[in-house]
Amino acid sequence: MLFNFKKHLTLFLHLFLINFSFVLAQHYYIIDTIEIEGNKKTKSSIILREFIKKSKDTVSTNYLNYVLQRSQQNIFNTNLFVFDTVYSEKIDSQKIKLHTHVRERWYIWPLPIFEVQDRNFNTWWETKDWFRINYGIIVDHQNFTGRKDKFSIVIQRGYSEKHGIVYKKPYINKQQTIGFRTSFFFKQNNEAQYNTFNNKPLFYRDYKKHIIQVIETKLSFTYRKKYFDQHTLELAYNHWQINDTLLKLNPSIFHSSSNNVLNYFYLYYSYIFNNTDIQYYPLKGWVFSINATKNGLGISSIENTDNFFVYASIKKFSPLKDWLNLANAVYTKWTPNKIPYFFNRSIGYGNNLVRGYEYYIIDGQKYIMLKNSLRWRLIKPRVITIKKLNIPQFNTIPFYSYLNLFFDAAYVEDRYFYTNNFLNNRWIYGYGIGLDFITYYDLVFRIEFAINHLQQTGIYLHLNMGL
Repeated sequence: MLFNFKKHLTLFLHLFLINFSFVLAQHYYIIDTIEIEGNKKTKSSIILREFIKKSKDTVSTNYLNYVLQRSQQNIFNTNLFVFDTVYSEKIDSQKIKLHTHVRERWYIWPLPIFEVQDRNFNTWWETKDWFRINYGIIVDHQNFTGRKDKFSIVIQRGYSEKHGIVYKKPYINKQQTIGFRTSFFFKQNNEAQYNTFNNKPLFYRDYKKHIIQVIETKLSFTYRKKYFDQHTLELAYNHWQINDTLLKLNPSIFHSSSNNVLNYFYLYYSYIFNNTDIQYYPLKGWVFSINATKNGLGISSIENTDNFFVYASIKKFSPLKDWLNLANAVYTKWTPNKIPYFFNRSIGYGNNLVRGYEYYIIDGQKYIMLKNSLRWRLIKPRVITIKKLNIPQFNTIPFYSYLNLFFDAAYVEDRYFYTNNFLNNRWIYGYGIGLDFITYYDLVFRIEFAINHLQQTGIYLHLNMGL
């Protein structure tokens, strides 16, 4: 068949004219000004940075709703406000004005510390060991100068003693793209994990003296040019000293030599892309992150470790209906060489777990973990105002709730410490049903009923998103 040039040219011109007429049919506005209300502490520049369109920019009528919605989500994701609204006002046929009204959070928190020192609440509840309780105080200012900078003083006693200071400033340049964080901590403990048996941690405890002491100092820089991605580069120094008894229980806890002191500098880099709608409980968008850590830089003769890690994850949040949401995630870890037991942790710590295995840990050099949730909305997002409570930062309570079905699976490869751990080097999975309750100050309460591949069942409580 011969190529019909006239026929294809006519079709191309026809499609071009349709698209051109569609573009001409759109109306464009110039954003004259952006007005901000309600920010008593927060500098306006911190809020203006989160608008995806700026003053004097041009925006089409078809794109305007997205500009308003995405800018409102960006402002809320700064974690500086209880809630915010963004809307437009027409000035004339050519110009519009954007408005945002925010309600600031309470920023100064002299918070008492009373927490369990376990991998999660469920492992503590299994033993109810009151020795594993931390107490103290954190003086935390989450918006120190009104520029989203955070200053904290930590004084903690009990199971794990910890004393330190942290200062974080998200922007240090005029373009508001570079930030930094610095911290110093001294820690000591009467108990330490020295090995893993049957995928349960083994601890050594001495009530009379500290068996582990740590000095840690960090300096990190962040680079956030756009709205959704961020780079972090961190340099730190760690000094660990442990009791000789721990070395007798596990000579390879730090490295192959019998040394109870671990000194090393480390360099850490991470990249995160996050365009989700609400970051602490996303319903739409996706997150990609990758980070690499080099422990032991060879810049000092006191360093006595050398290892390298890469972690990566990708999460996707897909709205199927207005009331139905699908959440999927993949996590992975990789290290190229043999590492000491101290650096060998993988799954079972904090939120990094397969649901249904809250009582287990699975250590290894490599792993892949899949997490999936199908979530039904039970309570629509709403805001309750307690009129009798005359404190704006606390009398506005947003909340909503989701029911979710979940299925998680993982495989951890361990070439060196797997002998007495039956969950290593095999696929594991867990599934069940849960209830998520989301409220103000980024709190997510979860209660879940889970079944693992061992046919063990349990009801578990958590304070995070779970994905």
